[in-house]
Amino acid sequence: MQMNAINKILQETFGLESLRENQIEIVQKILEGHDVLALLPTGSGKSLTFQLPMLVNNKKTIVISPLIALMEDQVMQLKQKKVKACCIHSQLDDMDKQLLLSRIETYDFIYCSPEWLVTNGLNYLKHYRCEAIVIDETHCISEWGYEFRPHYLMIDEIVSYYDAQVIALTATANDQVIYDIQHVIKRELTVMNYLTERENIFLSVVNTNDDADKLSFILETLKASASTVIYFSSKKQVEYVYRYLLEQGIMVERYHADMQYEERMSVQQRFMNDEIQVICATNAFGMGVNKSNIRTVIHYHMPKSIFQFIQEIGRGGRDGELSQSILLYSPNDEILPYRLNELNELTLTEIDLYFQGAALTEEKQILMNILSAKYSREEILRKIRRHQHMKRTALTQMIEYINEKYCLTHKLNQFSLNKQYVRDSKSMEHDNIFKCKSCAHCNKQVKISFKQQSYHVQKKFGKTLLNQLFNDLYVFT
Repeated sequence: MQMNAINKILQETFGLESLRENQIEIVQKILEGHDVLALLPTGSGKSLTFQLPMLVNNKKTIVISPLIALMEDQVMQLKQKKVKACCIHSQLDDMDKQLLLSRIETYDFIYCSPEWLVTNGLNYLKHYRCEAIVIDETHCISEWGYEFRPHYLMIDEIVSYYDAQVIALTATANDQVIYDIQHVIKRELTVMNYLTERENIFLSVVNTNDDADKLSFILETLKASASTVIYFSSKKQVEYVYRYLLEQGIMVERYHADMQYEERMSVQQRFMNDEIQVICATNAFGMGVNKSNIRTVIHYHMPKSIFQFIQEIGRGGRDGELSQSILLYSPNDEILPYRLNELNELTLTEIDLYFQGAALTEEKQILMNILSAKYSREEILRKIRRHQHMKRTALTQMIEYINEKYCLTHKLNQFSLNKQYVRDSKSMEHDNIFKCKSCAHCNKQVKISFKQQSYHVQKKFGKTLLNQLFNDLYVFT
């Protein structure tokens, strides 16, 4: 009976005839009521593994999501499938938010940030019949929770309140991250590790002299790059390169946190609709944006960690076709990620000052308030030191990838698959059997050329109407 229901919803709602083997196993575990941590590569259909069983079992679901872009993308896709879903976040107008909350019981999926949920959301969702809590991109608990997103450390309170089934999903988690996730949630999760190599992403590292070199390379590459995302670690550089490319006649837009919400949403939708070729973006556009035909991902700056890099190159080739990742590196580029890593770190002095009653900056005061409510001073010190060590290790791995001389694919797999059997690339220097087909070093090729498509600008909606259309608040008459 249940298999009939699965196939019916799979075909009629999602337009699919079958699931992949790993998806079947995860869906089955979830249907059986297990708490699950599913590790799946980017672009492998993680969202379907919880959306399908929740619809089969008719379970109301809260989805905790780290980024507005990710929420919007998933809600938009569910609405296209006639599934009742909404997202609630800080950028919604008060009137629209109140209208959403007045009909909250009608939604099968509610997407929200951990900050909204633990500070205000529970007051509004007290009577919501939540039977499952999904933590999407759950590695953020470990990666961000001990710094600038401390409300991730309070998710256990939401889980405890609803006593709901927990489903956690990510494409990047090592043993330490898995431990952090279960420790914070206070649930023992069934870990289902299906991380595998993404063979359709061609990997390349290009050494450049300076920013002028990078711009020259990008301009040449965009002639045959098809749909492209260029990632930056600096909003200022996003704006500079965006305006430069615009002057060169490129169909380009930009995306970063300082833009107005309606403008970001409009840019995202136009990119999804193939109205523009290139997005210049910070990692605010990093996770979960499910545009199937992105062919090229360029990193203007090196990411802060190998995990961030894996997430961002995973935007490419989600249709299963060939895509490419190009990381541009100039001398001393590692200084910026080192500085960014240190920016939000708690110091031993700040921890001591807090316990002496001194006021810290607003963000660090909130972080210490949350930490001190859960842990002793000694536990806080231990957790912060371990977290900072993990960050530095992840950045070191990023530098090792850039400096790899033999096979980029095998080097990345050493860090990303959370498995020990991946062979050391140095041993493959003269071994053609282990040469891959998907990196610049093994194939003596810097980049791939793709056939350009045409981009058509469609009608633009005003910001209020766009906002209402997105959250299903506008009624056509």
